[in-house]
Amino acid sequence: MPIVKKTLEKILGEERFESLKNYEIGRVKLYDVGVDAFSLNSFSYYVAFIYEKIIAGFSWKKHLFTRGVALFTNTSSARAYEKIRTKVFEKLNIDDTTPIKRYIADTFLFIGLQMPLHWANMSIATLLEKGTIELEDLQKMALASLPMIPIAGFLGGPYGRYRDRIRKSCGLPIEYAKKQRTNILNNNNS
Repeated sequence: MPIVKKTLEKILGEERFESLKNYEIGRVKLYDVGVDAFSLNSFSYYVAFIYEKIIAGFSWKKHLFTRGVALFTNTSSARAYEKIRTKVFEKLNIDDTTPIKRYIADTFLFIGLQMPLHWANMSIATLLEKGTIELEDLQKMALASLPMIPIAGFLGGPYGRYRDRIRKSCGLPIEYAKKQRTNILNNNNS
């Protein structure tokens, strides 16, 4: 159900909403970037709060520094994450009919792409806060991120589904599903 899309259409009007949705700078649609950035930032905040504040015991200052850095890095990498995810799903023939494959791929993408990003966010935030990274900082960073590996299955798959739901609610297609439908239509026309 495209709740966000319908709300924006009521506020802006259908024509303005379509103009906003299709507005591009270069070949980048800003609405897509915004939606992807929102999904990554909102999901990662809640997950990071548990890891950073509750498990690792970050101070509020360090946690907020890290989340501030993450807001920048997540926003700038969210669209790339979606493009990489779409390419991986395309290569592995993943669509709505392969939920287990999708779940596993989302899990490995989460580990492979989000773990390094989380380390970078924590490192930059520590440097901004203290000007140096000490052994104690590395230990807390490890405690805040290494538990992600064994429980990534509980995060990667749900993040993929969350991301898809956000895109649908904003009136955007699920890109890997769109490519699958195109392939099916092309095969049926042959």
